[in-house]
Amino acid sequence: MAVVYRPTAQYQLSEPKSGKHDCLAYATAVAMDRHTLGGVFVTGRDVRLATNEPIPGTIGGTGLQISQIVDAAYKLARIRLREYRNAAWATLAARLREGRGVVLCVVRGEMPQNACADPFDDEHGIYLNSFNRDESRILVYDSLCKRAAWVNTVSVRRGAEAYGRRIRISGTRFAVTRKTPNI
Repeated sequence: MAVVYRPTAQYQLSEPKSGKHDCLAYATAVAMDRHTLGGVFVTGRDVRLATNEPIPGTIGGTGLQISQIVDAAYKLARIRLREYRNAAWATLAARLREGRGVVLCVVRGEMPQNACADPFDDEHGIYLNSFNRDESRILVYDSLCKRAAWVNTVSVRRGAEAYGRRIRISGTRFAVTRKTPNI
């Protein structure tokens, strides 16, 4: 029986320099692993250093933006992630169903179902690998957690849509990997 490839989880808080500001970079590193089915392994720190903001806070806020991680993935390994800037949840769900991984911006405090780390009311980047069979849960790689976890789909959607409202868009903001075959 074929299964969806599961990339290696990365824990951002093990990085002493800027780890607490690199959630989107770590989510991107996991996405790059998935995109290549394990052929490319980089760390979140590698992704951060490949952006135009290697030191947090030098451009705008301390966190990265989707456009920055899309550029970094290409710079590091010629991986083309596709950016969605104001997409409906249905579009994100369709990309997961197609067999793509998703790097997603959320408001962490809106995701109480993800119990591996204390919720906080701030922007956060996570990686979504796949739905379960009935699409009630999503396999989420949250770099504040040491391993991936199945999180309630409603909780993930709530966090994604809250992020959209926070940045004044009506949808969600994310990037996707290529369609990857089951292994």
